[in-house]
Amino acid sequence: KLNIAYAAQNFVLPYGRNSNYNIKNLDANTTYTVSLYPINQCNLIYNTPTQTTFTTLPTIGTAIYSSYTDTSVLISWDSASSNMYSSVSIFNGNTSNIGITNTYFNLQYLLPNTTYNSIAILCYNSQGVENTLLRQYLDPITTLGTLNNYYINNILSSNITVNWSGSNSTVGIEVKQNSLTTFIQSNITGSNFKVTSGLQPNIDYNVNIIPYNSIGISNETYRQFHTITTLARAPYLSN
Repeated sequence: KLNIAYAAQNFVLPYGRNSNYNIKNLDANTTYTVSLYPINQCNLIYNTPTQTTFTTLPTIGTAIYSSYTDTSVLISWDSASSNMYSSVSIFNGNTSNIGITNTYFNLQYLLPNTTYNSIAILCYNSQGVENTLLRQYLDPITTLGTLNNYYINNILSSNITVNWSGSNSTVGIEVKQNSLTTFIQSNITGSNFKVTSGLQPNIDYNVNIIPYNSIGISNETYRQFHTITTLARAPYLSN
């Protein structure tokens, strides 16, 4: 929008020397035209002014992580009244997303269980000029871990083997009989784990396996579960 200086903002500069004036209370990301009229000692105004046009810098609210998954991070900037910009850019290392006009952006195609520590938020006015004073560098964030191809084998009377693949993170295993937890362990690495405690013969168990990222946050979307029944104990023979 174009605003012409109006009477309430008129001011007189001292005669006969260079001067400057600080125009206050302008709107962010707004184009203004300033007209400078020379006035002689008899207060006669020269009708052809000197004019200049400028656009104030933009503003933006504080950027936060709204949510994140194993491959994406949703970033939003709060306080809509503070968002006076024409576009926003998000830089993630060498990757950039330019020309964002919403108050949020879903940063996608990230790698699971990976820490990103170079995410920056930049805002621009209608002339493409960034307000560098409001450039925001977000805290490092680690995407969630994943898990695939989960199965259980070697089911015996008092132990089982839990297997998985496709995990680039640690996993946790939890075994329950109805609602009672009989075994739990976290920070398991590799691709299989043998549960040798907390199991009884000929009992139904629910076995859960959950992936964790490198800072210990679970990805419940990838929680896998399976119901198994342990083998009955072999009978004892006596004479």
